[in-house]
Amino acid sequence: MFVTRYRRIALQAPLVGFAVGAVGFGFLALTGNPDWRSYLTLADVLRWVLGYGLAGSAFALVSLLGGAAAVAVADRRLRHAPVVRVSWAGVGAGVAVLLGCTLVGIVQADLGWFGGYLLAGVILGIIAGIAAASMVNRAERHALDEPRPKPRVDADIV
Repeated sequence: MFVTRYRRIALQAPLVGFAVGAVGFGFLALTGNPDWRSYLTLADVLRWVLGYGLAGSAFALVSLLGGAAAVAVADRRLRHAPVVRVSWAGVGAGVAVLLGCTLVGIVQADLGWFGGYLLAGVILGIIAGIAAASMVNRAERHALDEPRPKPRVDADIV
C-alpha cells in the first residue's frame, strides 16, 4: 500500500528536481553579473541548464529517499491522518538535503566554504521540504478520491 500510493512521486521527483534546477540557473543568470551574462552562448546556456538540472535531479532523489524514510518510520502502515505523512515527508526531505549538503561540505575539506554549503543546504532543504510536502499532499488527496475495494466474501463463510 505504501509503495502503490507514492509511486507517482517516485517517478515525478527527478523531473521536478530537474525543472527546479533549470529554473534556478535561469534565476541566477537573470539576476547575476550582466558582464558574465553577455558572454554566454546558446551552447553555454544549454550546458549550464543541463548541469543545474542534473544537480536538481540528484537533490530530488536524496529528498525522495529522506521523505520516504521519514514517512515509513512515522506511519508505515498508513494508519494515521494524512497530515502526519505530509508533515513527515516535508521534514524528512528537508533534513536529507541538509545532511547531503553538509556531507559534501565536510568532504570538500576547505573550511572556508563549509558555511556556504551549510547555507545552501538550508535553502535547498526548505525548497525540497515544501516540494515533498506538496507532492505527498496531492498523493494523499488522490488516494482519498479513489474508491476502496470491497472486502471479498466467500460463499462458504456466509
